[in-house]
Amino acid sequence: MTLREKYQELADRFENMAVEDDDYDTVEEQRDEALQAYIDSDEPRTWEFYGEGGEGHDDVECSPSELDLEEIVRDGSWDVTPEGGSIRLEVYAKALETGETEHTHITLDPEEPECLKGIDHEWSDDHSLVGGCEASPGVWGNGAGTISNEVCVYCGTKKISRTCSQGQYCETDHDFDSVRYETEAASIEELAEYHNGLVPDELVESYKETADEANITGILEYASYHSDRDTSHEDASEWWNSLDGGSPCDFDEVSTLSEDDMDEDLGRTAQWWKTAAENAQSIADSLDAAVKAWENHDIQGCVENLKEAHHLENEYGDDPATHSLAGSLLGENVWNALK
Repeated sequence: MTLREKYQELADRFENMAVEDDDYDTVEEQRDEALQAYIDSDEPRTWEFYGEGGEGHDDVECSPSELDLEEIVRDGSWDVTPEGGSIRLEVYAKALETGETEHTHITLDPEEPECLKGIDHEWSDDHSLVGGCEASPGVWGNGAGTISNEVCVYCGTKKISRTCSQGQYCETDHDFDSVRYETEAASIEELAEYHNGLVPDELVESYKETADEANITGILEYASYHSDRDTSHEDASEWWNSLDGGSPCDFDEVSTLSEDDMDEDLGRTAQWWKTAAENAQSIADSLDAAVKAWENHDIQGCVENLKEAHHLENEYGDDPATHSLAGSLLGENVWNALK
């Protein structure tokens, strides 16, 4: 017989007794001893729940050591959003057989909003992103606690953590540690300034997964306004003269070439050189157009012209002129992902 069964048997017997019964006091004492033994044990009880955190929850049968009020609260359906932030719920449990009670407060924190696809948040309290005192950027007092701000350097979401170490002595009734989030709290300009106008590898990797250039072009647009990038590149003559084997004449004389001028060992005809000269001019024109687009803060146009130069130049085995300019304007990591 379990302690619960023994107690219940004595409780039922006592309930049906009259005060005049000879063993009334004895059974009462035995019942009380059985109850205390049951309370002192870890045998299962039936627990009911009340308070905001336990509202609507079914009764649970378990031992005191197995009772998990936090799990009871988390089983509920609560409107915990990143924007709304943490909530705190009070929950009570009462054992129906013994009258024992348990009580606690449970704080439910929201899940972090997602960062850019394929990227985990990287939180920073850099002064340029969170403001405040330079000695303790992003931190403000809150009576007996603090409010701390951090910003994800990739997506611009702000994480606001609030502490309150002295409960009712805080300036508000928000007397528990909490967290909430504000998406897009930092502008693309602020993020670009933080990254010094350079696109971090993590954003490039995100682009490879999503093909969404917005996270790349936003920073580059900022850079086109605020960064002094080297826009120099080879002109048509320089590119033409750099072809393997050396050019047979000056660039502006290519139209006069004849087959008699050709070196048979190279296997290149006069027409090959004339076509190469035309392509050299097209490559230079595309690079000029890329620079102009950059200076006009048209990142999409800049990339399109760089791609045109890349594909044409690559017909000759490599793209050193395009790669050099693209690396200067966009960064090699970005160019390698975009081309």
